[in-house]
Amino acid sequence: MTTTTVPSAAALAAATGNDRDRYVDFLRVFSIGAVVIGHWFMALLLAHNGVAIAKTLPAQLVTWLWQVMPLFFFVGGFSHAVTLRSMRRRGGTTADFLRSRVLRLLPPVVLMVGCYAVLSIVLEIVGWADGPYALAAETVTGPLWFIGVYLAVSLLAPVMDRLHRRFGARVVVFLAVAVAAVDILRISSGVNEMGLLTELLVWLTIHQLGFCYADGSLVAAGKRFLASMTFGALAVTVILTLVTHAYPVTMVSFGGSGAANTNPADLALLSHGCWLVGLAMLLRPAVNRVLRNRRIWTGVIIGNGVIMTVFCWHLTATFLAEGARLLTDIVVPAAGGLAWWTLALPVWLVACGLALVGLVAIFRRFERIAIAPASRPGTAAQLAAIGGTALSAAGMFAVAPIGLTGLLALRTEAVDGVPMTGFGALALIFAGVTLLVLSGARREKQLSA
Repeated sequence: MTTTTVPSAAALAAATGNDRDRYVDFLRVFSIGAVVIGHWFMALLLAHNGVAIAKTLPAQLVTWLWQVMPLFFFVGGFSHAVTLRSMRRRGGTTADFLRSRVLRLLPPVVLMVGCYAVLSIVLEIVGWADGPYALAAETVTGPLWFIGVYLAVSLLAPVMDRLHRRFGARVVVFLAVAVAAVDILRISSGVNEMGLLTELLVWLTIHQLGFCYADGSLVAAGKRFLASMTFGALAVTVILTLVTHAYPVTMVSFGGSGAANTNPADLALLSHGCWLVGLAMLLRPAVNRVLRNRRIWTGVIIGNGVIMTVFCWHLTATFLAEGARLLTDIVVPAAGGLAWWTLALPVWLVACGLALVGLVAIFRRFERIAIAPASRPGTAAQLAAIGGTALSAAGMFAVAPIGLTGLLALRTEAVDGVPMTGFGALALIFAGVTLLVLSGARREKQLSA
């Protein structure tokens, strides 16, 4: 595998045609950027006596603006629909689709996980694995749950595309009803393991809305429908969380905030995602006009070119910034005070940003790996691509809560009731990637026009 030489962002911006939906690229960058800033904010808050603030209602309501991952799944559905449409025209297979999508996503993730795993093993051997590094190695894998879910949704995308072409938006309605039904059963029965099903169904529903965007039906529905969708879903979210108290208020799980609607994903998170999507579609015409500006569009292209590298390394940037603070003995004011908001927080965000820029400069070359999307002919290659994606998803789910400490000691944790070690999670990831790579053709085949 070799890195790909790509045109500059300025050249790509100049070559962008008027038929490209720039808003999709913007939403992708915006959603990951919001996650990064949110994590940096909460890191400073919780590290400096802000736990009490995190428990307050205003702080929990702020998570409604911070939890923008539904937008990433929404644009993921759009991108998958476009890719699958192109694959059908060229005679592509499910394996071709998975290789083209999954192998663009995984290299930065595998690199980050591999770097931490090697460093963890070395430090464990020399007896230096405890302390600040242990906290970092346990924390940096936390966001990888999202990669696991996204891979699972990607695996189902070809099937969901066929359902969408046959039944249209009715699939979204069916999935939403299924989320509500499973949630009722989970809450009434107390069988929390049923949350695994809603974890998939919630994100699959948001992803399916992206299919409606790709085929034009969501835009064609008009502003009145989008406004009804936005305020209707927001009203449902308010009723579920603030009126009936059937669900937690917070949409993001963070220290001291209590239960969240992401663990597991539930009906409240689905209604939250629906109003976010509706609002995004209402803002689309205005933002698209802004994106016609060459400089702004170039910035969006740059962001998309390093988006997974940013996602993978932004928590490492947090620890580097905190390490620099400790070395310089800088005292942080009490969380929530005027000095904290006006001085500590801006300086902290700049420090994290500078650390991340350095990390991106080092690791961005692995964002694009030259792997031909075409698969080998035959059933074996199809099964390898499907199995590789499934194993990679399972590995991401497992490594997220386990972390990358105690690898040699075979530290074991229960992941949804299943005992798992860090080495076991890594084995699943690397076995999955290996199968995906091996499913490729020796030479990229020419798909029929």
